[in-house]
Amino acid sequence: MHKIAIIGCGQLGSRHLQGLLKIDFPISIDVVDLSDESLNLAKSRAKEIQTKVNPENIRYLTLIDQMHDNIDLCIIATSANIRFKVIKELLKLKKVKNLVLEKVLFQTIDEYLEAFKLFKKNKISCWVNCPRPMFEIYKDIKSKIRRNDIVTYIVTGGEWGLACNAIHFIDNMAYLTQQSNFNYDHSGISKIIEGKRNGFIEFVGTFIARQNNGSELILHSRLDSSAPLKSQIFTENYSWSIDEISGVIIESSKEKKWQEHSRKIQIPFQSDLTNHLASQILLDKKCDLTSYDISMKLHKNMIISFLEFYNSSINHISKVCPIT
Repeated sequence: MHKIAIIGCGQLGSRHLQGLLKIDFPISIDVVDLSDESLNLAKSRAKEIQTKVNPENIRYLTLIDQMHDNIDLCIIATSANIRFKVIKELLKLKKVKNLVLEKVLFQTIDEYLEAFKLFKKNKISCWVNCPRPMFEIYKDIKSKIRRNDIVTYIVTGGEWGLACNAIHFIDNMAYLTQQSNFNYDHSGISKIIEGKRNGFIEFVGTFIARQNNGSELILHSRLDSSAPLKSQIFTENYSWSIDEISGVIIESSKEKKWQEHSRKIQIPFQSDLTNHLASQILLDKKCDLTSYDISMKLHKNMIISFLEFYNSSINHISKVCPIT
């Protein structure tokens, strides 16, 4: 029986739990959170799922020390400010084979490097949950992008969480182009605002990630919360307009004289993805998600750029970028 754990079972962690409950081979699940409110949310959402997992194999715990000693897969869905502390405690107390981490990974550059050393020392395979590479629509788009194509990827919307969500699109750009080297430009970020969670910040304005061949990812968030989040992707031969919220894509191509074709697309919920990523890891020893070493590279340079803007705005030198 595979032993799985989730640490942090709030809004996202409870969705991971729902996904795990759809697994059709023998597993046990430890759900860990200090908050009774979060544990109750996880229990409530678990009841929404018709599952083959024996209820006796699901435990709701408040301490990492109470978990099984040997964990085949652990999903860490805490906020970024405590994630490294949780990882250190976990690896001190338990033996873990595989990890899936939520983003933003960490708030300081040192934590990225220290985590990398810990994973290498403990021979842990680790992936980061930026899930768009698992979406069929982006697999289809990637199949039509040649390796050296110049890609323009534009994401716009109103107060959509530029700081905390930029890494999702940076990760997807790296996936689509098969290139992980970016130069980040924060000169278009205009303002810091309070994040949706207490103690965290968000950015308004434009953030650009450029690749050496001229490809660009342009992320724009404006002070109009009613503006929908939409994406556009362009190459020499294709154009895609993507509305993930409505589940619609408009595609055109040079081959078809740029005539537009609209179709519905399915954007899966996290509760429909976690069972697949867990099955891939446990049964096939691989995963469609980005590995930690690549994601660390994407994260680190983004955090450095964000910190440059943040420090210039507060007129103070901080090593902590307070995003989650």
